[in-house]
Parts: sequence; C-alpha cells; structure tokens
Amino acid sequence: LDVVSIDHGHDLLVGPLVGRLGARVPRHLTEFLTGFDGVRQVERPLGDDGEVATAWMEPDFAMGGQAGGTPMPASGQYAPATLHWRIPPQADAPAAAAPVAVGWARAFCDDPTEARATDGVLRISTESADGAPAGDAVFLIGTGGAAALSTSMIEPGRWNLPGISLRMQTESTLASVEMFGDDLLVTYRTQVNRHRMVMRNVVDP
Repeated sequence: LDVVSIDHGHDLLVGPLVGRLGARVPRHLTEFLTGFDGVRQVERPLGDDGEVATAWMEPDFAMGGQAGGTPMPASGQYAPATLHWRIPPQADAPAAAAPVAVGWARAFCDDPTEARATDGVLRISTESADGAPAGDAVFLIGTGGAAALSTSMIEPGRWNLPGISLRMQTESTLASVEMFGDDLLVTYRTQVNRHRMVMRNVVDP
C-alpha cells in the first residue's frame, strides 16, 4: 500500500512470528480468508458465565455485540457494540487516503451495556445499577479521515453517513451531536433507568 502508516500496524508484527513457527493455513480454509462468500451470522460463547459475542457480516457492512455474563460499562477498550462499513471512494478524499476506507461507530456508556447483532439488526441495552436515570449513551463515529463528517448527518431516527445510512429506533432523546476532531460524538439521554436501542442498515434511498 502506498500509505505513510497503517492504523494498528503493530498488530501486523505477529505475522513473521507465526510464519517462523511454521504455521500453515489448510488449503480448504484458504478460500474463506481470501474472499467473502455471503452474508453470515456468527455467535460464539466467551467462557463459562453465559457471555456471548455475536456478529452480522455483509460484504460491505458488519456489526458486533457482546452480552451475557456480568455486563460492564462500555468504556475504554471495552466496546460491546460496534459497526464497521466500507466507504466508497470520495471525490475530495486526500491523495494519501487508503484505497479501501472503513467507517466505524462504537457505543460508550457509564452503565452496564449489552448488545446483540442478529439478522441485520444491532440491539443495544444499558441499565443503571441503582435504578436512577441511566447515564448518557454516546456514540463515537469516525472515518479515519477518508470522508468528511458533519453534525447535519445525524437525525433523531436516521444517521446519513458517508457510505451508509442507519436507522436508529429508541425512546431515548437525541441530546446532542458535536464534532470531536474529525469524528462525531452523538449523545442520547433518557429519564428512565435504561436505554433500549435498535440499529439497522437502511438500503432504501
């Protein structure tokens, strides 16, 4: 790739080590690593306490969730609700932009948060531990600089982002939309002790 740097490039350092140890991918699995053969649902247990990871994957769109066990706040590197999608080439993209650009969104909340991705839908729930009004549910949205974001892209029931349109169904109130550097911060607020949110990719205009 003709780029100055690669995000999380340090993760690639494991490649030579795996190769040096003689690891080989079985031939019958190679095709699954070199191409995408269709929409799929993935569900995997994460231990013995009922925790489960789910994902819904399409050729240019994916979302994932984590639920069960003892839910934790969605903060730091713990991201129990995420979305990723391919951004088509932009006419005004910087010359150094990667040929394949990916947009992403993840949820933050100080309250325990769970999410499940099934059948093209990401369901997110948070609940305060003491019955008080739930903390804000915040989404950070980014494109890695591949496409410009603006606050006008977010409406109460729909996010019209570069390369994708998402429908948001929730009884929580869209409290604010603001720029965070090149990224977007979208905040939802509620007066009850929980957030319940349903997100889906919109294919109609």
